[in-house]
Amino acid sequence: MSDLGGHTIVEFKREFDRIYGVLYAADANGGSIDYGRDIDAFDNHEYPRGVLEAFNTYREDFVSSDREAAAFIRALRSFTTTESAAGETVEPEPDTVEIPEVPPIPSKETPKVIAQHGVKARVVTIPGGKSVKELSDVFGGYAHKPRGFRDSKGRRVAYVAFDGKSGVVAYRDYYQRGSDQTLEESVAAYLAQHEIVEVA
Repeated sequence: MSDLGGHTIVEFKREFDRIYGVLYAADANGGSIDYGRDIDAFDNHEYPRGVLEAFNTYREDFVSSDREAAAFIRALRSFTTTESAAGETVEPEPDTVEIPEVPPIPSKETPKVIAQHGVKARVVTIPGGKSVKELSDVFGGYAHKPRGFRDSKGRRVAYVAFDGKSGVVAYRDYYQRGSDQTLEESVAAYLAQHEIVEVA
């Protein structure tokens, strides 16, 4: 593929598997590999869309976890990093769209039944053009780093952050609640695991 510097999707998958293995081993052993920037790059669509589509088709699966997203971006960079005429490394231009800031608003959905000892989490809408780090007013007050969830297209559109008393469930403004069963089931399972209940 031209977007892979002449490499095939098979070679790309091999590199992806190698990098994923390194990241997995580091996480399993309590290592300190920080791949937050790679996750942000994936979420901001800083990759050729054709590569992701070909990769998903070849794997017969889509990139769904943060570790997979990081491995995808790192593998892509290992094949596509180019040099300018001055010899400087040139990163691909982000394929992003500027979205005006939208303040978080509560969801109008009917509140779910609140468990007696459950963590109550408010449901909010967040703008699609801002990173989690830019939304400290939404996530900054919670002990646990926001956990992101991806839809079937690989876009991270939902986040959950919480502490021992309260939490927040945030959805990107371009995501229609209930439109992606895989995402909804993943979020519901995570909320149940941590005894978190959504409230209006």
